[in-house]
Amino acid sequence: MYREQTILLNNYDNINTLNFVLLTVFPILLFFILFFKCKILKKNEFNEDAFGINDAKALQVFAAFGILIHHLSGASTNYGDVFKGPITVMSFVGILFTSIFFFFSGFGLIRSYESKKNYLDGFVRSKFQAVFVPFMITNLLYVLIGLSQGRITDALSFFTSVFGITLINTNAWFIVEILILYIAFYLIFKNIKTEKYKIPALALVAFLMTLTGFLLKHDYTRINGHWFRGEWWFNTTMIFVFGLIFGKNRDVIFEFLKKNYSKLLPANFALLILSAIFESYARNNMSYYVETYTYYGYTEKLVTYISQTIFCVLFIMFTMLILMKVKFGNRILKFLSVYTFEIYLIQDICMLNYGYDEQAPDWLLFAVIIIATVGCAILLKVILKFVNDRINSFIDRKYEDENLTIEKRARYKNDVTIVKGFILFYALMVAGLVISAFTQIKIMYHENSSVLEQVEAIKGSEQFDEVSFGYFDTDSFTDGNETLVWYVIAKEDNKALLLMKDSLYPYAYNKTFEETTYKDSDIRDIVINEVCYEVINNTARKYLVDDSVTGDKVFLLSEEEVRKYDIPADVLMSKPTKNAKEFTGILIDKHNKNAYWWLRNDGLTINASVVDSNGNVNSSAEEVSRTRFAIRPAIWVNLN
Repeated sequence: MYREQTILLNNYDNINTLNFVLLTVFPILLFFILFFKCKILKKNEFNEDAFGINDAKALQVFAAFGILIHHLSGASTNYGDVFKGPITVMSFVGILFTSIFFFFSGFGLIRSYESKKNYLDGFVRSKFQAVFVPFMITNLLYVLIGLSQGRITDALSFFTSVFGITLINTNAWFIVEILILYIAFYLIFKNIKTEKYKIPALALVAFLMTLTGFLLKHDYTRINGHWFRGEWWFNTTMIFVFGLIFGKNRDVIFEFLKKNYSKLLPANFALLILSAIFESYARNNMSYYVETYTYYGYTEKLVTYISQTIFCVLFIMFTMLILMKVKFGNRILKFLSVYTFEIYLIQDICMLNYGYDEQAPDWLLFAVIIIATVGCAILLKVILKFVNDRINSFIDRKYEDENLTIEKRARYKNDVTIVKGFILFYALMVAGLVISAFTQIKIMYHENSSVLEQVEAIKGSEQFDEVSFGYFDTDSFTDGNETLVWYVIAKEDNKALLLMKDSLYPYAYNKTFEETTYKDSDIRDIVINEVCYEVINNTARKYLVDDSVTGDKVFLLSEEEVRKYDIPADVLMSKPTKNAKEFTGILIDKHNKNAYWWLRNDGLTINASVVDSNGNVNSSAEEVSRTRFAIRPAIWVNLN
């Protein structure tokens, strides 16, 4: 038996080792594609065309696939929590690939503006067709996928996702930002006459976008696609400004780099390594995720942001130094450069079913998704060309050209009909957006006005009566929020103690198996933040009173309180909400379908109390690190 177990463990280790080795092939292949058939210049020779369109296209292909591998690595390793060999590093370097896109966007804009006469004349139309049209078309594709996955559960989310007001394609945050920057660039460079004020004005716009994202918290909704809610919205935006400045002073900077190249390259590399260590320390010990509903974590976010900005700037500088000595050029890069934008836009669709087969090795999933992404990008390119050709016919009114043959004129008129169809479709979508927004406002108004009626009903209730108070989405398959049902546990001094009838999602009392008090436990953070601010709606929250023992507006009952108020077993028994059942780890009795849920231990404890499916209190029965027991919140409601 021992020998068989040893053989199985050895086989498992061998499979893991092979998986790690094959995963490492993907970043190696990425660098191989970039540097294949490149020309490395000799000492004192420099690439005089460095940073031009050829380099930009090559590095953007590199960045697009780098972001894809970054996302795949993040999904595979849970963003570094599970080690899977060298590929794990790719989970942390997405900012470097994004900084390439921002840098060349700023660099390319200013270089084109200064080198092309009347560059701004066709600017709006070219960017509209190159960026906005793909954004809208891919939104439709993602909406269809979102509907099938249950990410979109109400009409308002459907229409806001169609227009990108809510980003069902979360990768499209970059498209939103670059569109804002393009519009700002056009307005500033068109209307500000003094040349020296133009770049500072555009830098101010980028800074305000950065500040907006920095001040807002993350978006934890089902879609997770609201604007500027997440660190990726702001941690590389200012690299766009770096690209503008670099592009404006390209020749001066290039000469300086040439003269000091032998000193700058090793110095920059050393600083890049040090900045990577600083960034890793800040990300692991500060991070953007210390925030709660009552704490924004600005200090930690600022340190992390500074570390990542330094890291990205030094990476871009190192990249520029490399470009001065290398000339890219191979057929693979040339082919893929045509589809760079589409690869970035479409990759999330190809990743949606990541892990569809848990038995399949990661390297195989990586390969399948990367190949599928390229194939989908080529198909998307064909669709976008079709749409843009129709738009050109519509805008240029080619069908009015008298020199055209009858066949061509008929074809162009058909193009106009197709575009009118698109316009009608989006007009209907606008109507749907307005109607659904108005309906949502009515629902919110009804919920807010009815909370007062609910409080009046609680005043006339008796102990252990069921009452309604507040609204929450307990069932994702029904439209809107459902009324929350509570038991009245006690009434004291014009306030009522309520215990939610149903149990919410499971969570560990404390993530680590160690002695803890309720005050310092992980479950309290969830209860006073997520439960209080997500489950209890704004109007209902205004009626909550701080608990005299915990000092919290939302809390867990203690074993002493169960005895004090003599709560019967039928009240202590609790079924999970329909949404809570989606958490497969929740412990539910297979006979009565009731959940097991945590009680509060006010003293120091390593084993917390729970209520079982039959309404029995089990004192200090479960290890605090167990994750299968549900949260069942209690609140005090002001009846005045």
